[in-house]
Amino acid sequence: MARQIRASKTKEHLVKDQRQTRRDADKPSPPSSAKLPEDLIKTLKKSKDAEAFFRTLNKANIYSAVFRLENAKNRESRRMKINSMIKMFENGEKFH
Repeated sequence: MARQIRASKTKEHLVKDQRQTRRDADKPSPPSSAKLPEDLIKTLKKSKDAEAFFRTLNKANIYSAVFRLENAKNRESRRMKINSMIKMFENGEKFH
């Protein structure tokens, strides 16, 4: 009887863990572990002015760029966001 109770509790925990994992996959990276996306890096390298300005940004502004790209709904939206960020950086503008 005790084994059956433990087994059912274990199954409940597995289901809860799976649900939590799915929810966590939808969440953006925390600032401490956020990494620059490759497509942003490649596009920055094409514009020396944008790349030079990007190197002067603080962590809050860098995370703002990563967060916006992680939350893009599709590839086209992401591409448009990258292009607008590059224009901002070329003009010396930042998020905060």
